Amino acid sequence: MSTLASTDLTRLGLLAWATQAAQRGWHVIPLRPGDKRPAGHAEKRCPGTGRCADGHKTPEQRATTDTDLLIAAWAQRPYNVGIATGPSGLLVVDLDTLKPNAQEGSPDGVANFQALCERAGQAVPDTYRVRTARGGEHLYFTQSPSVRLHSTVGRLAKKIDTRGWGGYVVAAGSTTPDGTYTVLDDRDPVPLPEWLRQALTSKPKQPHNAMATSMKCRSGYAAAALRGEVHNVATAADGTRNTTLLRAARALGRLIASGDLDRGEVEQALSRAAAGNATQSQRYYDDVIQRGLDWSIAHNPGRREGGMTNPPPTKSQTGSPDRPHAAPQPVDRTAVGEPKGAARKGVVSALPRSKRFPADDARGTENPTPDRPGLRIYAPPVYRHHWDGARWSKRPGDTPTAAYACPCGQTGTATGPDALAALVTEYAAHKHFCTGAPAALPERRTAA
Repeated sequence: MSTLASTDLTRLGLLAWATQAAQRGWHVIPLRPGDKRPAGHAEKRCPGTGRCADGHKTPEQRATTDTDLLIAAWAQRPYNVGIATGPSGLLVVDLDTLKPNAQEGSPDGVANFQALCERAGQAVPDTYRVRTARGGEHLYFTQSPSVRLHSTVGRLAKKIDTRGWGGYVVAAGSTTPDGTYTVLDDRDPVPLPEWLRQALTSKPKQPHNAMATSMKCRSGYAAAALRGEVHNVATAADGTRNTTLLRAARALGRLIASGDLDRGEVEQALSRAAAGNATQSQRYYDDVIQRGLDWSIAHNPGRREGGMTNPPPTKSQTGSPDRPHAAPQPVDRTAVGEPKGAARKGVVSALPRSKRFPADDARGTENPTPDRPGLRIYAPPVYRHHWDGARWSKRPGDTPTAAYACPCGQTGTATGPDALAALVTEYAAHKHFCTGAPAALPERRTAA
């Protein structure tokens, strides 16, 4: 009692939430004061003594319902309260909020979950519910001991995660710099609905085949870009389709502006792709496509200098009007790799080339030239979170750039992720159509 008497009101309040959770049979773990991370040491800093004498104990293994242990812990510091969902027999659906830089009109986790329930013909379940510090929601469900459901990220839809075995949630009463976790519905958690369990355990359905036969058979970088964007839209997860569709329309609008794609074909292909797993009316998707294409065409007027059609002309093809064109060949998509390890270090990386395209010896950000052909990609560094340095941030340190040059004189540059991806596809296609030799000059007769 003397320990509790010397404990401030903040600790007593958090201890009350911890013991209340334990009384429900939920296994509690202390979280760092004012934070969402578990208290205690990480595995790499484990001393191997005390409770870890027989091996490092994870937060899930340390979770307890023992009230005496909870009183002893919260008497030391005002820990936030965490609940180990797996040992507690819980499956918590985490409905996240949008980031400040999210595209206007994007649905958050609550909206996506409501749409998910509507498609399943079910009402939003009434169960124990907590409002998170940032305005999201946690829906608590009990899960059957016969099926161990683990945590997932985006499996149900974008901005919807789940916490089961191997995970934990921040409990009501805890406070972070963003606010306090509060109870919205204090009823006991209901069993996880069967339709939700099936959605978490079933294999993802095959994407709807939205490409016309004529488009599948086409070759060249423009057709490859069209097929890729159609595939992205057709396989987009719930909650990401609108953003994916708009991004695809803007990317393909660049090729319409350059004359490499027909607008009608692009609109028809994207419309079919969106209709395959539609959550909105077709008129809504068609409007997104139209706005995206209009924006991109307006910002990419006319054909760029040196632009290629399908198949792309080269100087060797256009130098003599009587010379036969090279027969189109399929693009070897395996020739284009994705820089991974090198990209995270912020260095220049080169993609594989054929013998006609020897590796350039450019260093730093120097672009290839026809005399030193090849493809250069600058992948900027990816920063770590400043507070613990343990997690990769999605915030790039700089704008990615790329450039290529061919011995025939064809060159190209790109700035930004979308333009870079299009340039890589263009480069791969050009390698198949080009002979790699400089364009021949017309003969000149010696003056009499």
